[in-house]
Amino acid sequence: KSDMDSKLDNFKWLSEPAAQQWLEKLSAVDGEVPMGMRKKMRDALGAERAVLVSQQVELRQRAKVKFEKGNDMLFTKRGLEQSTDEHIALYKSQQIPEQYRVADLCCGIGGDLISLSNCHSATGFDLDPVMCHAAAHNCGVHSVSATVRQLDVTADPNELGEFDFLHVDPDRRIETHRRTEVESYEPPLSIFEAMMERGVPMCIKIAPGALAPKHWVKNCKIEWIESRRECRQQILWFGDNAPAGSLVATEVGQTGMRWQVQGEMCEPESWTYSVNRFIYEPRPSVLAAGIAESVARQFNLDAIWPDVVYWTSEECLEAKWASVFEVEDVMPFDVATIRNCLAEKRVGRLEIKKRVAEVDPQQLRKELKLKGDESRVLLLAGFNQKVTAIIARRVETGP
Repeated sequence: KSDMDSKLDNFKWLSEPAAQQWLEKLSAVDGEVPMGMRKKMRDALGAERAVLVSQQVELRQRAKVKFEKGNDMLFTKRGLEQSTDEHIALYKSQQIPEQYRVADLCCGIGGDLISLSNCHSATGFDLDPVMCHAAAHNCGVHSVSATVRQLDVTADPNELGEFDFLHVDPDRRIETHRRTEVESYEPPLSIFEAMMERGVPMCIKIAPGALAPKHWVKNCKIEWIESRRECRQQILWFGDNAPAGSLVATEVGQTGMRWQVQGEMCEPESWTYSVNRFIYEPRPSVLAAGIAESVARQFNLDAIWPDVVYWTSEECLEAKWASVFEVEDVMPFDVATIRNCLAEKRVGRLEIKKRVAEVDPQQLRKELKLKGDESRVLLLAGFNQKVTAIIARRVETGP
């Protein structure tokens, strides 16, 4: 047998009762599998399968943040890292017309396929037979009916002719590094260009920091999706339901979409610079989308410094697309002055946020000698070697 055949056989074994018994026994383990239990497994299963079970236990622990049923699913390290969490997957599935037959290309361990199959007639494709087995197993865990097929899309893209919509999640990692150049994705995204020209509806997931090819941008909607306070995905939407050229930032939570803003890339314009009563720091997806200036203009905000992405207003606005802070004190950056101000307020818990390269937050925290039971935020922003310190409170704007 080839190495791939042996690897596949061992991975398939994880779905069998003998492996499931061990996985069930170890489901309460937090952290690494204890040495004594690893020895018992080696004696009972052999070294290779004992390692597989231990790896699966650790991967399932990490998967809980993405999948409610993570403790019953199968993963590989790469498959889990690149998988879409279930809340984002459901949100994306709901953007696709219900009657469409969907092909999920490079389906991996099935994070998207599970939700696509809940909402549509869906088929998953992957070149890696291990991923195909994981996806089929995980769809079974979620009681969804999905077909999973091994397919090299580059060899025969015509296999996809029966589908109304393509969901494409190309491999964006090699060795230990994420790929941000879309030209080096696998499969190469150029194979989908002919389908784009024919108007086949599709969405393509790329890294949040990747630059989509310029000739694509004008023909698709680009959406940056945030979850758990990080920008997780950039999605290129092609088709009649995707307004070409639009840039969108969205946050998705456990109950679905929390907020969404649309903007555009702005040419540099003159701003009124000031520090007013409230400061707004755009959320990660807004920054990744490059639409912070555009959104700030929609809300009639002022900037506090040139080239610093903090915005300000005198009134507190409903702005879920930003973290909001209420300003208490503004001063030139001086450690002694800041220390005295924080001491007067009895601040013992301080969040330091900076938009200047010259300040080391860890060193500054030591020098401030914080003591007390109050909490504050210290915002540091600068321009032309001048650094301004702003002491503020966080304003809660929702979950």
